[in-house]
Amino acid sequence: MPRPWLESSLTWRHFRVDLHIHLGKTPDDNWAKIPAARDLTLSTIPDFARRVKGLHAVGIVDIHIQSTQRWLARQLESGACDEEPGGGYRFSCGLVVILGCEMEVRGPRGSFHIVAYLPHLDDMRSFTDWLRPHVNNPQMSSPMVKSSPGEICAVTRRLGGKVVIAHAFTPHKGFYGTHESIHQLILDSSSFSGVELGLSSDTSMARPFAELEPFPFITSSDAHSLERIGREFTLIEALKDDYQGIFEALGKNKGRIVANYGLYPSLGKYYRTECPTCGGPAQNTCYAQRHRVVKGVTQRLEELVSSTPQAKTMPRPPYIHQLPLPDHHGMGKRRLQEARRCLGHDHYILHEAAPSLLAQALPKPLVRSIMRARQGQLTILPGGGGRYGRVQLS
Repeated sequence: MPRPWLESSLTWRHFRVDLHIHLGKTPDDNWAKIPAARDLTLSTIPDFARRVKGLHAVGIVDIHIQSTQRWLARQLESGACDEEPGGGYRFSCGLVVILGCEMEVRGPRGSFHIVAYLPHLDDMRSFTDWLRPHVNNPQMSSPMVKSSPGEICAVTRRLGGKVVIAHAFTPHKGFYGTHESIHQLILDSSSFSGVELGLSSDTSMARPFAELEPFPFITSSDAHSLERIGREFTLIEALKDDYQGIFEALGKNKGRIVANYGLYPSLGKYYRTECPTCGGPAQNTCYAQRHRVVKGVTQRLEELVSSTPQAKTMPRPPYIHQLPLPDHHGMGKRRLQEARRCLGHDHYILHEAAPSLLAQALPKPLVRSIMRARQGQLTILPGGGGRYGRVQLS
């Protein structure tokens, strides 16, 4: 395929990128994200994401917290990581960390989450200086920002950053969970550099929504623990896996998105409309007629698509479904460690290793489970109402 952006001094490569990872604890041992795991830290993420999950770059979305900035500065001074000229920080294991800040902002129909990404530490410090007067607690994850989405996008852009709509369709803090259109925000849609699909939707579900045609679809894990890193990620073709290379590929300026990897949407905890109390599927009311149901992503997307013009048939990168390695039935902790020791990182095991090779380290039922997941042959009990879906044993 001809590439008009080709530069002979560098080689085009594929990179696996997960741009939405939280911190459980900060470097000064304070909680950043209270529902997150305490071992999800700046010290543990780089090696685990590279060596165990097979990723090349991650976005950590709590770098507005000042202790994380001081920690990163110390790593630079000690030589534990290097600043990439195009943005981002490469650690000794080879992983690149992209600096991000997830925020809760208010729109006309309710609050939702966005993520601002900045290329360099000085840029993030400047963003934090602007952010501090606009939040109640700048030392916590996902702070509520008392400023308009338009102003946040303008400040981020002025500092050389990008803004992405996070988990766009989820009922809790997803933009389209409460809003019908970006135009309700009274800002140019070009203020956003991408839409994160979230864990209960995939490309086939979001493609018919015409408003999203200009935006790249990004798949990220929103990880709250080490094992959840990489459960969704974006495979890009780029010259480098630094900040500039990643966002040029996402924007198709130089490079491209090769594929989106993510959960089967029905495994997501907001896939179908369900009553969290009664625990069954529902439309607008629960079986008991007195509980508030949580509207699922499937129903919400059907409403959005039916109320707007249909999108043109636009080619999108393939969406490759996956079941995370620890979630395969029978994959206990000891067997998981042995599989990784014998076979390599999770992406290789889930998508590339031949069945004969898998059989050298795993029992037959697990080999069959991995191959069925590759072939899209899993039977899934759909999730909803805050409860994850489950793979049904056959």
